[in-house]
Parts: sequence; C-alpha cells; structure tokens
Amino acid sequence: MEIKKVSKYFWSVMRKSLIIYYSICMLFLLLSALFTINTKGEVTISGGEFSTVIFSFVAGIAMFKEIFHFIKANNISRKTFLIGTALSIIPISGVMSIIDIIINRLYNLFTKSPTIYDMGFTDYNIVSGMLGEVWVQQNDIITIINTFLFQMSQYLMFFALGSAIAMIYYKCNKFMKIVVSISPVMAIIMISVYMYNYPYIANKITRFMEYILGINPNNVYAPILTFIVSFVLLTGVSYLLIRKMVVKEK
Repeated sequence: MEIKKVSKYFWSVMRKSLIIYYSICMLFLLLSALFTINTKGEVTISGGEFSTVIFSFVAGIAMFKEIFHFIKANNISRKTFLIGTALSIIPISGVMSIIDIIINRLYNLFTKSPTIYDMGFTDYNIVSGMLGEVWVQQNDIITIINTFLFQMSQYLMFFALGSAIAMIYYKCNKFMKIVVSISPVMAIIMISVYMYNYPYIANKITRFMEYILGINPNNVYAPILTFIVSFVLLTGVSYLLIRKMVVKEK
C-alpha cells in the first residue's frame, strides 16, 4: 500500500514535467517542419532524443528532495521510497521512449532525423558517406524494439544518476558540495594523466569501454545491459546514501 502511495505521488509530480517537456517537443517539431519545408528538406536533425536523456537526469535531481520530504511526512520507509520510485520510473521511461520514437518518425516525414541508435547501430554512417546515396530510416520490428530498449535503458540510468547526485548534495555541507562539484573535473584530469603514463592499461580500459558500450564489436545489446546494470547499481548506491539521511528544512 505504501509503495502504491509513493508511486502515485511520484507520477503526480512527474506528470506535470512530462506535459511541459513534450509540449515543447511538439512545438519544436512544428517549427522544424515549417523550417524544413522552407529549406526544401536540406536540414538534418540527429539524436533529438538526447534531450530526453537530459530531462531524465534533471528530473532525477529535481524530484528527490520533494519526494523525500513527502515520504518522511507520511512515515514511509526509505526502502519503500526507493522501490516505489524504481517501479514508477521504469514504466515512465518506457512511455517516454515510445513517445520519442513517435516524434522521431514524425520528424522523418519532413527531413532526415536519425536517432542515436540509427547512427550507432545501423547503416546510417555508411550510407551517409556514399555519394548519391540517400539514407532511409529502417522501421522493421527489430529496429523499433532495439530503439525502444536502447532509449529506455538510457533514461533509467540517467534518472538514477541524477537521484544519486541529488542525495550526495543533500547530505553534504557547503564545503563538501564544492568538493563534489569539482571532483569530476579533477577525476578527468587524473585519469588523463594516468592513461598518458600507462598507455598499455589505457588501451585495455578503452577496449573494455568500447565493448560494454557496443562500439567494438557493434552490438546494441551491450549498452542496453550496461545501462540497466548501472541503473540497478545506482539504485543500490542511493539506498546506502538515503539509509541514514537526516531530513533538512526546506
């Protein structure tokens, strides 16, 4: 019953953001269609669903505090909070992926609009590099299912990442927030230095990253699995962060 309560509240909060977000997407679709007609279809819009990845990440950050205060006000356990949130974001991510596929196919009625999946796991790059060849988006059932799963798994992972980051910031004082903010930059610098000084290990890491992201060999199911596993791990990290979290004043 409590999980259902969390899910209903989560959906009520998320619904408003989704309506605003997809209203903007449809407006952009209309404006793009008009612009494309005026330019005789010479414009290419690629990877438009990446905006939903950003939306998922921001939603994960923005929604945590409000929902956390809700569960504490209603004496709901932290474990129930995470389960209810996870059970809510899974179908919502699926719905977002379906909507993004529909929007993308509408884009392709006016101009070339390859998805990230198209550019990474179909013949888009090969055809685009051939003179005189025109890329045509594939709409077979396998392409649709793979696109759906690829997008949905991304949305899940980035929402969980946003939530985990929001929890880290929530637990930190002002000084630690600064440390957390600059830590990604410092980590990138340290990794770059390490990879420069140890090229053999860097090559191993690069090959491993290419494998789990489906770059080499080209395999869409590798990143799908990677994103899903990352979602589960980040949810676990979130539980460790929230387990003894003290409620702060709004």
